[in-house]
Amino acid sequence: MPVADMSHNRLLRLWFPILLFGTGASGAENGVLGESVTFQVKISTPFEIIFWTKIVGGESRNISVVTFGKPCGLLVPLQDFQKRVNISKDCSKLLLRHLKKDDAGRYSAKIISQNNKVEDVSFELHVYRRLLGSQLRVTCVPDGAGSETWQLHCSTETWEEGTELSWTSATQNMDPTLGNSVTKLIYRDGDLNVTCTARNRVSWASKTVSLKQVCAGASGIEELTGILGASITFQVKTSPPYEKIFWSKMDGNKSIDIVKVIFAEPCGFQVFLPAFQNRVNVSKDCRELYLSHLKQEDASRYSAQIVLPNQKTMVEFFDLQVSHQSCSGLSLWAVLFLSKVGSLLLLGCLGLILRKKSRKADGGRRLLAQFLSAFLRSQPPPPPWARACDHPSSTLDPDGRLPPTAPLPDSHGLPQRHLRRFFGTRSLPFHKGTTQ
Repeated sequence: MPVADMSHNRLLRLWFPILLFGTGASGAENGVLGESVTFQVKISTPFEIIFWTKIVGGESRNISVVTFGKPCGLLVPLQDFQKRVNISKDCSKLLLRHLKKDDAGRYSAKIISQNNKVEDVSFELHVYRRLLGSQLRVTCVPDGAGSETWQLHCSTETWEEGTELSWTSATQNMDPTLGNSVTKLIYRDGDLNVTCTARNRVSWASKTVSLKQVCAGASGIEELTGILGASITFQVKTSPPYEKIFWSKMDGNKSIDIVKVIFAEPCGFQVFLPAFQNRVNVSKDCRELYLSHLKQEDASRYSAQIVLPNQKTMVEFFDLQVSHQSCSGLSLWAVLFLSKVGSLLLLGCLGLILRKKSRKADGGRRLLAQFLSAFLRSQPPPPPWARACDHPSSTLDPDGRLPPTAPLPDSHGLPQRHLRRFFGTRSLPFHKGTTQ
């Protein structure tokens, strides 16, 4: 009897006994991303109907209803499962094709026999990516502990959930740990082959590299400092042409791919991590990676693995620090401030000395005037806002400059305000019109 011909009351009568029974047998299934998986129920007695559901966040969602007959009846209410679900001829197997990452989860089959007995069977589905050796990438970076100590990083191109990584070598230098994507080793003049192996529940893959070759293209580490909330630019120094660049970020002992750049016109790029979506862009020549809206957690070591047309790889590394403010700007203002303070202190000390000498001899006044004139002329020209202190604002043009007709300072080229700092307002060491 096809489901389409079943009455509404009949469906309610069949659903009601399900609430009176607990969970029965359970099993586990491992599926491959993009491929198919089969759920099979073992039925000892003829059944009338099977309700297939998926548990999402504690809520059951009906994905199909199967009725026994020749042929079997099938109803798929969820659009996401339509065209992906099928059943076997004996109606006991459910086939789910084109597996997606979010298909992983718990599934349940409610089996109602012809005598209204209910049996509950559940399955736990795990979805993994089939691993390929071509997707494994090994990069090399100086450890910093010495010129002969290196770190090797092994990673896959994208999704690594449920993947274990291990290292093997012909020597005893490595002592690899299962599940760790990073290993340290000492590399001297002799060559050394190392193998990175990746495993999950449905596949495994390995890649063997020559340490001499993979570390030969490893450059030094470029230090970068970004400002919180601002942008930073990573630029590779390797000369083009390239085929692609894999940008990765170190997260603890794990190297995580964040962006893949494909060289074309225009450049194509794919962002793997959700945290970098809408914050990453590339330059027209594909050599620069822009990261905007910097966060504190962006501070880390980054690597750019550059694949050349001959399939040779070059690796460049960047250490990114994220600061709350611009250190360079603060340093510049500090230097300018200290230089001005030092100049004023020096001027004050010398002025006091010459003031005492000027009391003993009238020639001291001329000496002081000559000193002040030479000192002030040796200083860099003041900006417009500073010159406004010596001249009324009405004498400045709209750009803050002195017009040709503006009144000149005193005959010695010394504004009165500088001299009053040392001699007060009653007497000055010279008078207007005095010449030297």
